[in-house]
Amino acid sequence: MSMRVRFHRTLPQWITSSDIAAYHPASRTIHIRRGLGWRLVPVLAHELTHWAIHALHLPETLHHRLDS
Repeated sequence: MSMRVRFHRTLPQWITSSDIAAYHPASRTIHIRRGLGWRLVPVLAHELTHWAIHALHLPETLHHRLDS
């Protein structure tokens, strides 16, 4: 399953879950705010985990466990 990563100056307004990054399952796209510096690595790893859960058709409850 393919996936895209898009970097933005500011995240699109429809992304309300985070002001740093979010994974959008319908478009299989990870949206990340530019300028994170060293924080990019853990943020990208977190969003890639969300993508993997979606790609492997694992239970949605794993999303909630990751975010808590």
